[in-house]
Amino acid sequence: MHLLNAWREAPVYTERERAALGWIEAITLVTQGHVPDEAFEAVRQQFSEKEIVDLTAAAIAINSWNRIAIAFRVPPQVESKKAAALGAIKPRECGESVAGALPRGCQGQRKVTSYVKK
Repeated sequence: MHLLNAWREAPVYTERERAALGWIEAITLVTQGHVPDEAFEAVRQQFSEKEIVDLTAAAIAINSWNRIAIAFRVPPQVESKKAAALGAIKPRECGESVAGALPRGCQGQRKVTSYVKK
């Protein structure tokens, strides 16, 4: 996970993984032009038609969730108490909403603490 931003340079990814990452990046950035033929050919060499459809559908779903979260200004949810202990996040009490939604785990509860990034 830590090397995803450097997937082209990092030697740990297989050709199949690189094809998937290239394809996902291309369809994610489709508004900047089009899906390059190279990305399509690479994914076709590594995956069946069904696998390409499944990969594409998963990427579109995740992109949609991200766009919704960005549009509604939803902060990243961090559920790790260890991260909170290290000061990476601060606690938020139930009842405080973000974009009209209660923090995860707070529906129907009171005084349950969730965590958000500082």
